[in-house]
Parts: sequence; structure tokens; C-alpha cells
Amino acid sequence: MAKKLLSKSAIKFIVALRNDETQCYSFSDISKLVVDKFGVEVSWQTIAYHYKRNKDIDTSSLSQVKPKSKLAELFEQRKAEKSASQITSQPAPKPIQKPYRPSNSLLDENGEEPEWMKIANMSVPEFKEYKAKKAAEKAAKKAEEANQKLEN
Repeated sequence: MAKKLLSKSAIKFIVALRNDETQCYSFSDISKLVVDKFGVEVSWQTIAYHYKRNKDIDTSSLSQVKPKSKLAELFEQRKAEKSASQITSQPAPKPIQKPYRPSNSLLDENGEEPEWMKIANMSVPEFKEYKAKKAAEKAAKKAEEANQKLEN
């Protein structure tokens, strides 16, 4: 089971009790008060550690809300403006893919693109037309072969 950590308010409570000039609290007394108020069991060593680490914080201003400076307000305003989603009237245009131009080493002996490269650069309608043309050529070739077999 994970240990419960001391919250910042609990640490400020510890510092306030230890710095109280009207009453003297020991670390073990403060440990009992923290258990009563925050429901977190801590050893006196933990209380001592957190007190020594945070004894310089100002506990008198814990309940007061500090007003923000003009600079901080301006900074938050600009940060909100930057993070706000920007609505445009038109969607951004989709990038147009340029066809691949082969280098001279990819050209065949006639100086033309190989067939696989032509297919790769075709749009969908061009590719469908190409497939239909190839299927028609294949069917014509089969019909021609069948006619030759019948003649022989």
C-alpha cells in the first residue's frame, strides 16, 4: 500500500505550530495533531524533516489571497489567447502530392519510366482505366490463342 504524502496545507500547519510563540509543541505532539486534523500518520522524524525544510515559509499570509500583478495577469491572458482554438471559416487545404520523377538510373533502355513506376504515379481513375485496358488486352490475347488452336 502506498504511503500517504503530506499535503502543502499539512506542512504549513506543521510550520505554524512549531513557530507558535505562545505554545511550545514537540515534534511528537505535532505528529498527533496532524493525525487528528489531516488523517495522515507520520512519525516525529517526518515532522522534523518537513519543518526544517520549510521553516522559512511565511505562514501569516496563508489565509490571504495574494493579488496578481499586472504582468502576471497579462501573461495569463496571452497564454489563454495562444492556447485557445482558432476557428477558421475554411479548412486548411490538403497538400497535393507531386508525382515522383525518376532519376536517369531508373529509366529503361528507351528512356521511359518502367511500367511499375507508371502504375505507382497513377491516380485512382487512371489506374482503373489501366486495369480495364490490360484485362481487355489479356482477353483478346486468349481469344487469339484459342482461334489459333482451333485452326491447327
